[in-house]
Amino acid sequence: MPQSVNTASFSSQANVLHLPEIDQASSLLADRMAKPAEIIEGVLHAGTKAVLASGSKVGKTWILLDLAIAVATGTPFLKFKTEKKKVLLINFEIRREFIADRLKIIQHRKNQPDLTNLDIWNLRGQTADFETLTESIIQRATKENYALIILDPIYKAMVGKSENVSSSVGVLCNQIEQIVEATGAAVIFAHHYAKGNASKKNQIDRMSGSGVFARDADTIITLTEHQQKSCYSVEMTLRNLAPQLPFVVE
Repeated sequence: MPQSVNTASFSSQANVLHLPEIDQASSLLADRMAKPAEIIEGVLHAGTKAVLASGSKVGKTWILLDLAIAVATGTPFLKFKTEKKKVLLINFEIRREFIADRLKIIQHRKNQPDLTNLDIWNLRGQTADFETLTESIIQRATKENYALIILDPIYKAMVGKSENVSSSVGVLCNQIEQIVEATGAAVIFAHHYAKGNASKKNQIDRMSGSGVFARDADTIITLTEHQQKSCYSVEMTLRNLAPQLPFVVE
């Protein structure tokens, strides 16, 4: 009679994860680790995740294009210094012709004729399988050595999934983290507010859908309508950097 085989033991051995060693606290403190560069001074490190959130049609794409040009040219974003680095903006929503129009306007306003460090990947209608797209982003971003990757907007990466379901958002955040870990770039994505008066909610509770969006991000930047017309309050929650006082932009 043949001997029975414990397939569970083989299965567990085959699926052993290759994880980092456990750090002893004294050794960890003695290790002179260099902190990652600040892509946006005081706001965003390389190798971290960020979300820019506001109400619908407030101008998130305009702001992210402004950020892209600022980092690509090493010029200020809002009131913060940036480090000149290569940037990839992945546009999921706006037609190629119209994104070009916006880019021209901001380039002119900022007086930055040289956008050599900025690449735009127009993927409107191509986000049905974000898992596969994640692999393509990693391949291209690693080759080009981007320091900042912008995903605009994030809901386009959730085709067929609900932003209200924690497990679905968790999978998405894990895919974004794969991009961060594989490339070393900072990744920032645009997200929208839930319906209702956002100013009456805590800053990190204003985003639509699962609270995982806020809990996962290292940097949260929100723009909330100000009482003065055409103005917005900018607030930030920063995991690894000193707090920033709220301020108003027009």
